[in-house]
Amino acid sequence: MKKSFIYIFSISVSYLIISLSTTVLNKYILTILNFQVPFLLVVMQSFFICSILLSLKYCGMCRLCINNYKMWLIPSVFLCVMIFSGSKSLQYLDISLYTLVKNSSILIVAIVEYFLFKRFINLLEIVSFLLMIAASYINFFKNELYGNIWIIVNVVSTTIYIVSLRHIILLENRNVAESIFFPNLISFFIIGIISYVNERNSYTGIPNTVIVYIIISSICALLTSFTTAMVLACLSSTTYSMLGALNKVIMGFTGFIFINEKICYYKMLSLLIGMFGILLYTFNQNVKNINFVRKK
Repeated sequence: MKKSFIYIFSISVSYLIISLSTTVLNKYILTILNFQVPFLLVVMQSFFICSILLSLKYCGMCRLCINNYKMWLIPSVFLCVMIFSGSKSLQYLDISLYTLVKNSSILIVAIVEYFLFKRFINLLEIVSFLLMIAASYINFFKNELYGNIWIIVNVVSTTIYIVSLRHIILLENRNVAESIFFPNLISFFIIGIISYVNERNSYTGIPNTVIVYIIISSICALLTSFTTAMVLACLSSTTYSMLGALNKVIMGFTGFIFINEKICYYKMLSLLIGMFGILLYTFNQNVKNINFVRKK
């Protein structure tokens, strides 16, 4: 059933706001609060998310079929890779550059979607993709090598995660709760092992302030996963990725405001080009929708 414009707009705006809040909170916990165990942060978030969903299941507020876990293995594994590489990237890159370089996944998602779902890509979309790529890489080679490597891994894993998640939600007709629960359950164990191997010497007492922020960020992460699944259920993977790109442009500015990042010419130029690419893509989608209505 085709969703209304108000529904799609509401879900999209909710995704933007909540996803932005989640990333800023994570960056704040890792940097400002000096919580130098990023994988333990992910493990704790996954634990809280799974606990909340199980509580909702036993209250009869959502459906979870434990036997369906095999179906979610591919997106779950790449979610773990995405989380791992994303956490490492945030250690080396400023939040503004991290979020912009991630926009490279838009082009890859569009290409994959073209071959898998036969989605037509027109010239304006290609130009908007290229603008986002250009915005991403203006300052790319000025970053640390390790940060660049991790962000490339993050781009690839994000692409596979998005496409595989949409495939299962649409073609396998699975519910939103499962799309959140199983990836977080599997990542809890995988990232838990990674955290123990890499961070066990850094385990110390966690201040109450940090725990409060982790709980808040876990709730935001749960809502981000929920709105992500809802967006993928009613929009294309490419449009979802472009929504993520808009989110990242906004996030770039929040890095200057909340994380006290240093403002420089290259960063501002990247953000402005990224904003123009977003506007071009939005204009193109509006034109396509108008033409579709006229044909009907």
